Amino acid sequence: MAGISLIMSACNLPFGAAATQPTVALVTEAPATAEVVTEPPAVVTDIPTATEAALVTINLAGPPMELGSKYKYVDGSILIAVPGGEFIMGYNASDNPIHNVTLSDFWIYSTKVTNQQYALCVQAGKCTPPDPLNNPDFEDHRFVNFPVTAVNHTQAAEYCSYVHGRLPSEAEWEKTARGPEGNLFPWGDEAPVCDLLNFKFCEGKTTAVNNYTNGISYYGAFDMSGNARMGGRLVQSNLL
Repeated sequence: MAGISLIMSACNLPFGAAATQPTVALVTEAPATAEVVTEPPAVVTDIPTATEAALVTINLAGPPMELGSKYKYVDGSILIAVPGGEFIMGYNASDNPIHNVTLSDFWIYSTKVTNQQYALCVQAGKCTPPDPLNNPDFEDHRFVNFPVTAVNHTQAAEYCSYVHGRLPSEAEWEKTARGPEGNLFPWGDEAPVCDLLNFKFCEGKTTAVNNYTNGISYYGAFDMSGNARMGGRLVQSNLL
């Protein structure tokens, strides 16, 4: 059940290409639920004058690049900040020794790309559908918030191009997953259990991309381990 692969280098945006960037909106609160009007609205009698009305300052620069900062992106994804700096990469193995790596700031999807998000790309004619034999639930409304699976490298590149993002490097993915101190797992060094991630026989199938709140990474990313064979999320390091 492979999802959009992360460890590929396609669809990088040229730095300075702000003119082609999609508009992003700062996340301030959850969208309000639509209400059914059952009676006339109340009459407002105390309307402030233009001089009395308070001015609202809009921060056009967006949120600061710091731990905990978030953006709501064009496809509905929540981007999380991964501040630049040095981190511990690798493990104690001959082919992957522990070493320090320094990265610049970047924003990354907090979850895997969902069926619903990928479907928007398909509907726009910019992506091709997943393999129906390996993702039979793609068009089922009950699975809109599940990770899109059964897509290949070309399809992953199509999607990241559609949303004006790029696939993260191996180092960016590992820093997001393990944090600056090189945790063994996204949640720390504790052994995996079924309330931290969907693996082995915990579910036997994929689940919604934001189910495992106990297993989020240091930077706030869901499902950096488990739920799909390859974690499908994108990086946007040239937002501002």
